[in-house]
Amino acid sequence: MPVFVLDEVELVLETPKLGAIPRRLLRRRVDNWSAQQDVINGALDFLFHGF
Repeated sequence: MPVFVLDEVELVLETPKLGAIPRRLLRRRVDNWSAQQDVINGALDFLFHGF
C-alpha cells in the first residue's frame, strides 16, 4: 500500500478500504497528490486485478 507524507505525518493509502468511506465524510481538500497518480493507479490496479 502506498505511503504519503502530509505535514510530516506518514499516511497509508489503504486502497481496499476506499469504497467504505461515505462521500459525506470527504469534505475539504487537504493536499494535491496528482504527482503521485502512477503510485495510486498502481495500488488500484493491484486491488482490482491482483498484479
